[in-house]
Amino acid sequence: TKLSSELSPSFHVAPRGLRRLPLLLLQGTNMWGFGVVLAVFASLCGTAGKQLLRFAELKRLEGVALEDVDIGKAQKKARQGRLSRISGFFIIAICGPLLDIASYGFAAQSMIAPFAGTDIVANMLLAPFTLQETWTRTRVAGAIFVASGAIMTAFFGPQEDQEYTRAYVEEVVFSWRVFGYMLVLSAFVASNIVFHSRRPHGDILRGLSLGITSGTLAGNMFCVKATVELLKAVAREGWEVWAHWVPWVCLAGAIVFALSNLRFMEQGMREQEALLMGTLYEGSLVLSGCTSGIVVLQELEHRTGREIGLY
Repeated sequence: TKLSSELSPSFHVAPRGLRRLPLLLLQGTNMWGFGVVLAVFASLCGTAGKQLLRFAELKRLEGVALEDVDIGKAQKKARQGRLSRISGFFIIAICGPLLDIASYGFAAQSMIAPFAGTDIVANMLLAPFTLQETWTRTRVAGAIFVASGAIMTAFFGPQEDQEYTRAYVEEVVFSWRVFGYMLVLSAFVASNIVFHSRRPHGDILRGLSLGITSGTLAGNMFCVKATVELLKAVAREGWEVWAHWVPWVCLAGAIVFALSNLRFMEQGMREQEALLMGTLYEGSLVLSGCTSGIVVLQELEHRTGREIGLY
């Protein structure tokens, strides 16, 4: 008993119920396949949420058109639109992120991010039936290219994951390299905001900018990855890990990235069809997720040149 106490002091820090969660997560560090499954479900939640937002806007427009003809039907359409909008936001802001958070506890970010391409396939298959949108050759080809590239990237990505500690997260995330990355990201997002704010509503280039901006922000999941890994570190190091400022800054960053993209995505879904916005959003999410995993978390640091090239 004494030896066990000396070797495992962290088990005496938290109540038994709280200890079980990080232990279960710790046991799944090599279960990257389970992480992929969770990522796919999170992506499908994104499909449902975005289609509900688009459906809400269509119902709102139908209600506006009926205001001078049948006020009762107009109000019914408006209620349907509000309910769909609330449901869409709930799925996108709550359900999807919870599944995303869980998935990042089982696999590297560079491995998980490409599976957001699942959303593109699901959206392309469902939108003509749920939203009466039209397939075109260019849209189908574009969706196939983005989805195929995303899925192939996942197979060539890192299937092993780094063991994170508080010191490691501080060293990797809070560095001049990441500071430079954040400067470039901020400039890119700011330039997009300036660009689409000057374009008229419904303009295709404005929609392009809105989709890219929202997807780029949403794909920067390195703060989520770091937060989940620091929760897992509790099983090894105890809850003292969270007595430091690093985990709380990572948690705040995860919340900022998760919420900041919603405004741009919601605006884009109001103005453009789901077939266009879904592909733009998820394609940008995959690119930014993979890029931030490589640049910020250095997940390809120990890969060969051939493996990096295939990725």
